[in-house]
Amino acid sequence: MHDDDDDDGIEEENDMTIPIENQERMALLDQVRLKDGNDKLKKVFQESAAQDKEAAVNSLNHEDLQFTSLFLLRDEIEKLAILEQLSERNQIAMEIVKDVLSRENDTSPASCRLPICDHIQMVHSVLRWMLETGSKDDGLSSEYIQVLDTTVSLLTTLFRDDMVLPIIADLIFTRAERELFNYHLIWAFFEAREPYTLDLIANRLRSPRVKEAKLARRLLAFVPGIDVHKDTEGEQQYRTFQHWLEENSPFLHYRGESFQETSKPVPYDVALKGKYLGRSVSVDSGEILSPLTKEEDQILEEFDKDDEDVKATIASSSEMTRYQSLEDWDTLVRRPLKERRKVEKLGGSR
Repeated sequence: MHDDDDDDGIEEENDMTIPIENQERMALLDQVRLKDGNDKLKKVFQESAAQDKEAAVNSLNHEDLQFTSLFLLRDEIEKLAILEQLSERNQIAMEIVKDVLSRENDTSPASCRLPICDHIQMVHSVLRWMLETGSKDDGLSSEYIQVLDTTVSLLTTLFRDDMVLPIIADLIFTRAERELFNYHLIWAFFEAREPYTLDLIANRLRSPRVKEAKLARRLLAFVPGIDVHKDTEGEQQYRTFQHWLEENSPFLHYRGESFQETSKPVPYDVALKGKYLGRSVSVDSGEILSPLTKEEDQILEEFDKDDEDVKATIASSSEMTRYQSLEDWDTLVRRPLKERRKVEKLGGSR
């Protein structure tokens, strides 16, 4: 892991010529950091502030400044006492950073106090800016990781922002590749409670990178047919996942299990009564969203009396029949379960 002043890895990555077309819209401070490293960034800013403090403030307030540069210059900003001269975006970002780094280490990453909550929509915009412009420098320091983890958690739990999930998915896998702690990111990704975005993980099942494919299998091991130990069947497991998601996405209920709690978490399960009746359920509660008729209540009352394996099989059979013929399904679902069991061979659930 890198320290703020330990630029060996960062400089190696950033020691490159910035394309001319990017230089015109990139903040000067970012250009210096990316070309010459973090120490040079601090030195240039200090010299600029000594010559013209207002110009130095303006360089910080550049519209396209990346969060990484602001984070690295926070000590200089404090020494110069220029916090109040920063833009609203930068002031909020600085407050968030201060709040995160002042908390106890064992505090949940989603428990930021957000003292600027009077401007909650602006906070959302700033958090997204922090992640979008700062994620490429993940691993900069332990403090930087702590700030990014909290940023991610707030975006998915407080703001339910699913637009940032592709960035979070990338961070999860790049950290795994670098053997950095990623359980907070994994927790925050699933806490978004958006089943369709599981495909952002499932795509990695086919990855030629061993660590990436292995982690994808671990994260999706709750899906029937995804085997953590089968590392040569990526394409087949991806097709298995796609079939499962297509069949069950309207009926998925978020359970919230995470790697902090168990080595084999089950973040989602299938709300079988919703699947049996072909009714979408609330991802939060697992309850059917639309009102039920008396007849449907009676059907579910009978359905609930069976054990889970039987219910899973009957629900899958019901869903398959409904997909093939609504008329046949309507007849089937109204048939007493005792009669159905006589004509159906109850196999394993999907």
